[in-house]
Amino acid sequence: MINVNLRWLLGTDATFVDITTFVGVMFVMLLYYIPYAYLLISSALKNMDPSLEEASYMNGRGVIATALKVTLPIMRPSLAAAFFFVAVLATGVFAIPSVLGLDAGFTPLAVQVYRATTVFPSDPPLGAAIGTMIFWFTLAGIYFYRRAIRHGGRFVTVGARGTRPRLIRLGWKKIPVTAGFALYVLLATVLPYTALVLMSLTPFAITDFRDLSLSFDNFVEVATTPTSSTRSRTRSGSPSWCRP
Repeated sequence: MINVNLRWLLGTDATFVDITTFVGVMFVMLLYYIPYAYLLISSALKNMDPSLEEASYMNGRGVIATALKVTLPIMRPSLAAAFFFVAVLATGVFAIPSVLGLDAGFTPLAVQVYRATTVFPSDPPLGAAIGTMIFWFTLAGIYFYRRAIRHGGRFVTVGARGTRPRLIRLGWKKIPVTAGFALYVLLATVLPYTALVLMSLTPFAITDFRDLSLSFDNFVEVATTPTSSTRSRTRSGSPSWCRP
């Protein structure tokens, strides 16, 4: 959709965005897994004792030196845990590469399992062997994840009063940081849901805005058409769990 409309607006035949390549698939997976890493890392940052950073500043260290010498060493278990956690999830990912990676020149293990068991001629033993590999990769990732957080108790803040994280004024850096956050929200949330809503309002997949025809016919059809389970109950006269 983006390529079609940019070609129309700019009067060119160039391809501006291609997420069906290896880089494109990795980029989409990056957008998908960033929140998982953020949840692990942000919780560790919130629970960190700010007095450690304050002591570094009082000794004449700047923001970068404090981040490298104080913050990152404390955050190392959380960073390692986030890495292995995301790696375990990415090992068995199926939806993204199966849809976007058909022409990317590589086939992830989960997609190979699906093809080995569903595509003719099927090869269930091959699918079982690949599934076993995924299991061992996952088991190894869980082991390293647990190993990364085994000393997490050493970084727990214990005190008589609640700790308050030290806020850093970004200054002129606030503009690029805000722009980067807005770009992520646009790519990970706004554009996918906009495309989903537009597709649901069109009679068929229309990518050119000049031919766009919007209606609620699809929603009306979903609301008025009985589902297969409803039709089966109607034909049988009673639900299957009520029949002897």
